[in-house]
Amino acid sequence: MMNQERLPRKPELEQLVLCAALHDPEMLSWLIERGASFLEPSAQKAWSVILGLEQEGLAITPTSVRARWDGDLPGWLEDAAQIWETRACEQLAELRTLYDEELIRRTVRKGIAELRSLVSSGAPQDLRDRVEQLLTTIAFQTVHGESPFQSLRDVLTKALREATVHTPIGTPTGFRDLDRYLSGLRPGQLVVIGGRPSVGKTSLLLQFATALAAAGSVLFVSYEMSATELGERLLSMNLDYPLQDLRTGRVPEEMVGDLIRQTEKLAGLPVEIVDNPPGTIDGLRTLIRRSTVRHLAKIPSGIVLDYLQLIHGPTNRPFQNRVLELAEISRTCKLLARELNLVVVAASQLSRAVEIRDVKVPTLADLRDSGAIEQDADIVLLLHRKRWEPDGSSIIGVEIAKNRNGPVGRIELRFNGRTTRFVEPAGQVPAEHDPELTYF
Repeated sequence: MMNQERLPRKPELEQLVLCAALHDPEMLSWLIERGASFLEPSAQKAWSVILGLEQEGLAITPTSVRARWDGDLPGWLEDAAQIWETRACEQLAELRTLYDEELIRRTVRKGIAELRSLVSSGAPQDLRDRVEQLLTTIAFQTVHGESPFQSLRDVLTKALREATVHTPIGTPTGFRDLDRYLSGLRPGQLVVIGGRPSVGKTSLLLQFATALAAAGSVLFVSYEMSATELGERLLSMNLDYPLQDLRTGRVPEEMVGDLIRQTEKLAGLPVEIVDNPPGTIDGLRTLIRRSTVRHLAKIPSGIVLDYLQLIHGPTNRPFQNRVLELAEISRTCKLLARELNLVVVAASQLSRAVEIRDVKVPTLADLRDSGAIEQDADIVLLLHRKRWEPDGSSIIGVEIAKNRNGPVGRIELRFNGRTTRFVEPAGQVPAEHDPELTYF
């Protein structure tokens, strides 16, 4: 391990940074907020004096720092005003570079200390999880370097901007009326799509995945279908050509060119598919963190899971029943969405109870094996087939059963089972005019 004395130093840059901090209150707040540290001895001593003044609530200026100085003043501190006017004010971009580098060094040092402790006394699972978390943290700090703190002014300014822009705040789903309810899919959200078998859950997941790919990279984790089957569905829905004909090679010669062009178009999307994922939520978490690190050049925008009931809980934690196990799985999915700042879209089975009721409209209580899913999810969409159409397609009711940041209600989508594609039926009532639109 490289010790502090051998780490690369930038003494002059550190001095310029502190000259800027002594003349620019915003720069000083920026450094304190990020827990900045310095390696050059005089800069390290000056920063200690600055922090002392800040804790006492006293003014922080070149004069006050010099008054607290014990010993000979360094030249750069004596000439701080001149350095600021002639050089430091032009070096502010380098301040971020210094901070990013120092933040990574601190994170690595702290992580190494924790890992050493876990190697000697911790469980192997805890060690693996901490290593993955550390690598993800370092990777995100390298790219973003953002502060976790947001002033109320910044928060309210963002809220005002969103209130005055009449477009989806998140990534559009591709369905106009659904976006009127959801305002798109936002980072940090857990979106659950529930339904009984054969109502199109996987197809809707694929359409959401391609929509999210417009904003960044997407990982599609399939516990049910192979990657080849998913690829065939994508081609079918985008070509508007029967899936069965694609699978059996019954594509007319005149359509081969369209098939090739559509394949090339879809191949350009930043989507990866994993069809042999780990069986436990711990393994899945590791896989997702690895994926986000791999794709930092194009910011990760979404994780799509098909489906929740096929995932098992941590191997090192026995659960009394399946309900508690699934609660841990849904909680982990929500925490990953927040930690990695992306959308997690997950399919969920519904219980059979919905099929034996007179009114076959699903509710949140029908989510299979768990009441925690409805608690952890930001959005819950419940699918049910309302009727068959003469052309063989079906009208699928979409119950927006939970929407943490907006109204609940219902819309309809037309599902073409031959091409496995959802579209909006013509003549649907716009969401803002829906008399059943309500908030809670």
